[in-house]
Amino acid sequence: PSSPTDSTTILTQTTQLAQMQTLQEQITTAQESFALQMREAAASFVGRQVTWTDADGKGQTGVVASVDYTGATPMLKVGGTDVALDAVQTLAPAN
Repeated sequence: PSSPTDSTTILTQTTQLAQMQTLQEQITTAQESFALQMREAAASFVGRQVTWTDADGKGQTGVVASVDYTGATPMLKVGGTDVALDAVQTLAPAN
């Protein structure tokens, strides 16, 4: 409490702090859940064909061999290329 002059002020400020802490915990849980969903999605791409646009603006296609989880966004290993999960444009069964 910033200025504990009366019990109502203390109670109000304590309640606000508790609400902020609860909100922060919910945000953290949502972020962790999203990260887990991205990992699960990336794992499901292994053995499947994906398309993406490379740095030169050319469309590329290949089969996902593995996934690298070391960065913030999972990277799909397609041939000798790393493709960010969020760069994938299409997903199909491998030919």
